[in-house]
Order: sequence, then structure tokens, then C-alpha cells
Amino acid sequence: MRNWEEGDINYGYINKYKFSREKFMNMNEYFDCIIKIIAEKKWNSPGIIPKCFLNKAINLGKGFTDIERDFFIKMLEKFDIYPDPKYQDYLEEILNHINITEKKVYIAPLLSQVDKNNLYKSSHYIVRMFKSTYIKQLPLFDNKTVMLYQNDCIMDEDSLLILVDDFIGTGMTAHSCISYYESIGISKSKILVISFVIMETGLKKLNKENIKVEYLKKYNKCISGNYDRKIAQKLMNVNEAICLRNNIEKPLGFHNSQALIGMQRTPNNTLPIFWDNKILYPLFPRD
Repeated sequence: MRNWEEGDINYGYINKYKFSREKFMNMNEYFDCIIKIIAEKKWNSPGIIPKCFLNKAINLGKGFTDIERDFFIKMLEKFDIYPDPKYQDYLEEILNHINITEKKVYIAPLLSQVDKNNLYKSSHYIVRMFKSTYIKQLPLFDNKTVMLYQNDCIMDEDSLLILVDDFIGTGMTAHSCISYYESIGISKSKILVISFVIMETGLKKLNKENIKVEYLKKYNKCISGNYDRKIAQKLMNVNEAICLRNNIEKPLGFHNSQALIGMQRTPNNTLPIFWDNKILYPLFPRD
């Protein structure tokens, strides 16, 4: 791949830079990189990517210019997948590294009131895991009562409300959810948020509000959070050009999140070039 620090680039109808086209990635190099990424990330293990993944990646690459292939591979190298079959393992890992002193533990999805009854949300899927005997028998819950939160539950000083989700992006949904529970008399000090993955933006927001958060991994913005301003602008220009050509309105994901995460359902915080159906062969579609 090209060293983006060398010289300037000029791409398509975003005429801000100059570049030498031959310095970027041809289709053969792109194919080799895709194969290497799949192997190194062990995405060929069962339940991680579908069998059609490689063919989709190849067809997607055929529609890119050389510079777009170079950019896409650079982003795919940073992409992490948290597959559905491993959700219980992720939950167990978090629960085995925290301490709870309260005797009564209530579990609820980390959702806004608008989405709280949408049972297809991944938050509900994780909540249901707490019903399993395996999770209830973890050492964390010894001599404790674990139950799903209902509107008629009575929280006292010996109670804790755990709000769960697989991904926190901007922290806006978490804020909305916690604000609701505060409005019905539950103190922030009696709320614990658990998420498998969290973006730095969301974590800062919750920390500022003095919310306790437990997570497996934290991510920064994939472009502006990992490159200096000049290189980041070059990369954003290429990403924007792909999105403009495919009529994608938010090229950096929801609220400029710049995530590169695949979950049970790909978050809309992830760069849309990986999931939006306006892309002919999206590798991680949300549907």
C-alpha cells in the first residue's frame, strides 16, 4: 500500500490534492490483501463471515479505483468483528472482572424509551442471557438475587440496576436510557452500564455524567483519531468520494462516529462503505 504521508493526492471531484495513480493498489494487490486480512484476523472461523464474503469483497473492489482500494484495505485492516456466537463469552469475561456488593441485581436493556419494546434489539438479546443458569451461577452472583427489571420493581440501597448492550457509540442512547431511570427515582450511583464495545466519545460522555461503565474494548475514531490532520483529511476525501458516488449522506457514520466495528448487527456508527445497501456489495450489511 501507498505511504499516505508522501506527497498530496487529488481525487475525483474533490480537487484538493494531487496524486500519482500508479502508486496505489491494483486489483491483484487488493485480492492478496483481502486474503491476508481474512487469515490474520481468523475471519474464516465458523460463524464470523459468510461464505460469500470473499466474492463480495472482490466484486466490491472491482468497482473501486486504485486509490479507493488502497483506502478500503487500510480501513478493513482496522475492522473488528464481534460475532453473535461469542456474545455469551464476552458477557462472561466482563462479569468475571467486576465486583458487586448489592444483594439484588436487576437487568435491563440499554435502550431509549422509543426502542425499549423492540425485542429485535441486541440489548434484549443480551438481557435474555441473564436468564441462563450458566450466567446466574457465575461467582459474581453468589448469594445474590438476579432478575429482569420490571416497572413495578422496587429499588433500595441494596439493589443495583445493570443496563446492557453490545455497543455504545456516541453515548446518546445510553444518556437517554439513564435519564429515564433517573426520572423514576433511580440514582446514578445504583446504575452500572455494561457494553462489549464502546467508542471513546461515548465513554467520555458517560464518565462526565459519573456513570459506572464496564466494557471489553474501547475504540477511537478510525480516521481522525488515528492519523494527523493532513493525512486524515486525505483519507476522508477518498471516503467521501465513494459515498457521494453511491448517494450516501453520512460518510463517517452516525454523528461522525468513524467506527469500524461489526456486531450481531453492524452499528450505523461504522463507516457506511462497509454496511450501506447503496453500496452494491456491502461486506457487513445491517439488514
